[in-house]
Amino acid sequence: MFKWFKTRQNLLQQTSHLYDAVVTQSRNPLFYGPLGVPDTLEGRYEMVVLHLFLIIERLQDAEDGEPMITRNLSDRFVTDMDDSMRELGIGDTTVPKKVKRAAAGLLERSTDYRKGLAAGKETLAATLARHIHGDQPQAETIKQTEIIADYTRASAVILSRQSKADLLKTPPEFANLADFTDQGAVL
Repeated sequence: MFKWFKTRQNLLQQTSHLYDAVVTQSRNPLFYGPLGVPDTLEGRYEMVVLHLFLIIERLQDAEDGEPMITRNLSDRFVTDMDDSMRELGIGDTTVPKKVKRAAAGLLERSTDYRKGLAAGKETLAATLARHIHGDQPQAETIKQTEIIADYTRASAVILSRQSKADLLKTPPEFANLADFTDQGAVL
């Protein structure tokens, strides 16, 4: 019985460690300045979802994939969305609907980003632009989402080189976002 509690506690710590890394990376100010992601609730949501997708994809690709961790990451995301909405003062009757939409958005974007990574930079950039900027991205935001697409592809490669054990023990490594910008200005 105590072994179950210890295993459960370890799983929760690993999930917390990964989710905290996702949130930290998604808050990088370069996304919201030179890369044009709107510094709004929606823009921050999009960056959390993008990074969560990258971690979940990596864990699912592992030979010994860990379904409990990926499930717990999704649960942690839902809990975070619920907590955030309640902190913003959204009414108790509205929160479940909005959280359900946020979770559905994670699934939708995961499918889209998976297809975009497989199809190539242009497809991924168009997908990112649609989710980040809506159906009518402008020329400047298209260039910015192309850079985010390059960053996403590089992050997927870097994560694929990290063993599952390393991901669960040390902070996951994403691509260095500064490499895609020049002193805060888009290349």
